[in-house]
Amino acid sequence: MGFTKFTLTELDRLSKDKIEDAKSLLSTKRFAACHYICGYALELILKYRIAKQLNWAAIDINDHPFLKVHDLDKLIKYTGVFDKVLKMPQWTTCRNWSAESRYQDANSISEPEAKRMLISTQELVSWLLAN
Repeated sequence: MGFTKFTLTELDRLSKDKIEDAKSLLSTKRFAACHYICGYALELILKYRIAKQLNWAAIDINDHPFLKVHDLDKLIKYTGVFDKVLKMPQWTTCRNWSAESRYQDANSISEPEAKRMLISTQELVSWLLAN
């Protein structure tokens, strides 16, 4: 595995690893960091769904400029399940995440917000893997 080349299995594992990281961050009251890592878990699984939709066994992000983004709203459009996900309350919770949230103050996210993001991310990731 490189920094831009991923198999579907690697994307799945990385996404699940990020969720485990987010759980640890939540348990240590690192709410902003939990929120941030959840967004990356979702970004990874959206890229997984895109590769699956396009019947790719792997992706090289450098070969496809549309994958070089961290914008969840842009990525979801290529998954083949855009209309369904837009109607999900979990998407409403997660869609405002951005990579720039890494610059947020550590106290900018409350515990309930972090928990809601984690639960929504877990549910979306599960749904995106199953559908």
